Amino acid sequence: PSEGVVPSSTTKRVVEDPDRVAADWVLMVGGDLELLTPDGERLLLSKPPLPSQPFALTVVTLRGHPMFRNYDLQKLSRCKLLQYVGFSHRDTLTREGIAWLRGAPLKRLGFNHCSGLLGSWTESLNAFPELEALQLATQTLTDQALPPLAKLSKLRSLLI
Repeated sequence: PSEGVVPSSTTKRVVEDPDRVAADWVLMVGGDLELLTPDGERLLLSKPPLPSQPFALTVVTLRGHPMFRNYDLQKLSRCKLLQYVGFSHRDTLTREGIAWLRGAPLKRLGFNHCSGLLGSWTESLNAFPELEALQLATQTLTDQALPPLAKLSKLRSLLI
Protein backbone atom coordinates (compact mmCIF):
# COMPACT_ATOMS: atom_id res chain seq x y z
CA PRO A 1 0.00 0.00 0.00
CA SER A 2 0.93 3.63 -0.44
CA GLU A 3 2.66 5.40 2.40
CA GLY A 4 0.15 6.69 4.96
CA VAL A 5 -2.80 4.71 3.52
CA VAL A 6 -4.33 1.99 5.66
CA PRO A 7 -5.48 -1.09 3.73
CA SER A 8 -9.28 -1.45 3.78
CA SER A 9 -9.11 -4.91 5.39
CA THR A 10 -7.72 -3.33 8.58
CA THR A 11 -9.94 -0.24 8.60
CA LYS A 12 -12.30 -0.20 11.55
CA ARG A 13 -15.83 0.85 10.79
CA VAL A 14 -17.00 3.57 13.13
CA VAL A 15 -20.66 3.21 14.04
CA GLU A 16 -22.29 6.40 15.22
CA ASP A 17 -24.63 6.18 18.18
CA PRO A 18 -27.97 7.55 16.87
CA ASP A 19 -28.98 8.83 20.31
CA ARG A 20 -25.73 10.77 20.72
CA VAL A 21 -25.98 12.22 17.18
CA ALA A 22 -29.58 13.31 17.82
CA ALA A 23 -28.81 14.73 21.28
CA ASP A 24 -25.88 16.76 19.89
CA TRP A 25 -28.18 18.21 17.23
CA VAL A 26 -30.96 19.03 19.73
CA LEU A 27 -28.54 20.95 21.93
CA MET A 28 -27.01 22.70 18.90
CA VAL A 29 -30.41 24.10 17.92
CA GLY A 30 -31.16 25.25 21.47
CA GLY A 31 -33.46 22.41 22.50
CA ASP A 32 -33.86 20.60 25.78
CA LEU A 33 -33.64 16.86 26.27
CA GLU A 34 -34.01 14.05 28.73
CA LEU A 35 -31.61 11.13 28.68
CA LEU A 36 -31.90 7.71 30.27
CA THR A 37 -28.67 6.07 31.42
CA PRO A 38 -28.18 2.28 31.56
CA ASP A 39 -28.57 2.37 35.36
CA GLY A 40 -32.00 4.08 35.05
CA GLU A 41 -30.91 7.61 35.92
CA ARG A 42 -32.75 10.40 34.07
CA LEU A 43 -30.67 13.41 33.08
CA LEU A 44 -32.17 16.73 31.94
CA LEU A 45 -29.94 18.84 29.70
CA SER A 46 -30.31 22.16 27.94
CA LYS A 47 -26.66 22.71 27.05
CA PRO A 48 -23.54 20.62 26.37
CA PRO A 49 -21.64 18.60 27.32
CA LEU A 50 -23.34 15.26 26.90
CA PRO A 51 -22.36 12.55 29.38
CA SER A 52 -19.53 10.27 28.33
CA GLN A 53 -21.40 7.10 29.33
CA PRO A 54 -24.01 5.51 27.04
CA PHE A 55 -27.56 6.88 27.13
CA ALA A 56 -30.90 6.76 25.36
CA LEU A 57 -32.67 9.92 24.24
CA THR A 58 -36.24 9.83 25.59
CA VAL A 59 -37.61 13.41 25.53
CA VAL A 60 -36.93 16.35 23.20
CA THR A 61 -38.30 19.90 23.23
CA LEU A 62 -37.48 22.21 20.33
CA ARG A 63 -38.08 25.95 20.22
CA GLY A 64 -37.57 28.54 17.53
CA HIS A 65 -33.96 28.56 16.34
CA PRO A 66 -32.50 29.79 13.04
CA MET A 67 -30.46 26.59 12.51
CA PHE A 68 -33.55 24.32 12.65
CA ARG A 69 -34.28 22.46 9.40
CA ASN A 70 -37.17 20.01 8.96
CA TYR A 71 -34.98 17.31 7.41
CA ASP A 72 -32.77 17.29 10.53
CA LEU A 73 -35.67 15.66 12.40
CA GLN A 74 -34.62 12.40 10.74
CA LYS A 75 -31.87 12.27 13.36
CA LEU A 76 -34.59 11.64 15.96
CA SER A 77 -36.23 8.82 13.98
CA ARG A 78 -33.38 6.43 14.83
CA CYS A 79 -33.71 6.85 18.62
CA LYS A 80 -35.29 3.62 19.83
CA LEU A 81 -36.55 4.90 23.21
CA LEU A 82 -37.70 8.39 22.16
CA GLN A 83 -41.13 8.87 23.74
CA TYR A 84 -41.89 12.59 23.37
CA VAL A 85 -41.09 15.45 21.01
CA GLY A 86 -42.44 18.91 21.66
CA PHE A 87 -42.32 21.84 19.26
CA SER A 88 -42.79 25.42 20.42
CA HIS A 89 -42.82 28.61 18.36
CA ARG A 90 -41.78 26.79 15.20
CA ASP A 91 -42.89 28.77 12.18
CA THR A 92 -40.69 26.62 9.95
CA LEU A 93 -42.05 23.22 11.03
CA THR A 94 -44.15 21.64 8.26
CA ARG A 95 -46.00 18.36 7.73
CA GLU A 96 -42.93 17.21 5.79
CA GLY A 97 -40.88 17.84 8.92
CA ILE A 98 -43.20 15.66 10.96
CA ALA A 99 -42.81 12.92 8.32
CA TRP A 100 -39.03 12.93 8.97
CA LEU A 101 -39.81 11.63 12.48
CA ARG A 102 -41.35 8.44 11.07
CA GLY A 103 -39.78 5.42 12.73
CA ALA A 104 -39.46 6.99 16.17
CA PRO A 105 -41.56 5.11 18.78
CA LEU A 106 -43.31 8.29 19.91
CA LYS A 107 -46.09 8.07 22.48
CA ARG A 108 -46.53 11.83 22.93
CA LEU A 109 -46.28 14.84 20.65
CA GLY A 110 -46.75 18.50 21.45
CA PHE A 111 -47.25 21.51 19.17
CA ASN A 112 -47.39 25.07 20.52
CA HIS A 113 -47.48 28.08 18.18
CA CYS A 114 -46.34 26.12 15.10
CA SER A 115 -47.67 28.42 12.39
CA GLY A 116 -46.11 26.42 9.54
CA LEU A 117 -48.60 23.58 10.10
CA LEU A 118 -51.53 24.27 7.80
CA GLY A 119 -54.49 22.46 6.25
CA SER A 120 -54.65 18.71 6.74
CA TRP A 121 -51.22 18.41 8.35
CA THR A 122 -52.60 16.06 11.02
CA GLU A 123 -52.61 13.25 8.42
CA SER A 124 -48.87 12.99 9.01
CA LEU A 125 -49.55 11.91 12.61
CA ASN A 126 -50.77 8.51 11.36
CA ALA A 127 -47.08 7.60 11.07
CA PHE A 128 -47.09 7.21 14.87
CA PRO A 129 -49.38 4.28 15.69
CA GLU A 130 -48.30 4.24 19.36
CA LEU A 131 -49.30 7.89 19.94
CA GLU A 132 -51.17 8.17 23.26
CA ALA A 133 -51.11 11.91 23.94
CA LEU A 134 -51.30 14.91 21.63
CA GLN A 135 -51.05 18.53 22.65
CA LEU A 136 -52.18 21.11 20.10
CA ALA A 137 -51.97 24.21 22.30
CA THR A 138 -52.55 27.45 20.42
CA GLN A 139 -52.64 25.61 17.09
CA THR A 140 -55.07 26.71 14.43
CA LEU A 141 -57.11 23.67 13.43
CA THR A 142 -59.28 23.55 10.35
CA ASP A 143 -62.13 21.14 9.65
CA GLN A 144 -59.64 19.22 7.47
CA ALA A 145 -57.31 18.66 10.41
CA LEU A 146 -59.78 16.85 12.69
CA PRO A 147 -60.77 13.59 10.85
CA PRO A 148 -57.21 12.17 10.76
CA LEU A 149 -57.09 12.38 14.56
CA ALA A 150 -59.86 9.76 14.77
CA LYS A 151 -57.48 7.23 13.17
CA LEU A 152 -55.08 7.42 16.11
CA SER A 153 -56.44 4.32 17.86
CA LYS A 154 -54.21 4.56 20.96
CA LEU A 155 -54.77 8.27 21.52
CA ARG A 156 -56.01 8.76 25.10
CA SER A 157 -55.29 12.43 25.68
CA LEU A 158 -55.96 15.33 23.32
CA LEU A 159 -55.28 18.84 24.58
CA ILE A 160 -56.49 21.60 22.28
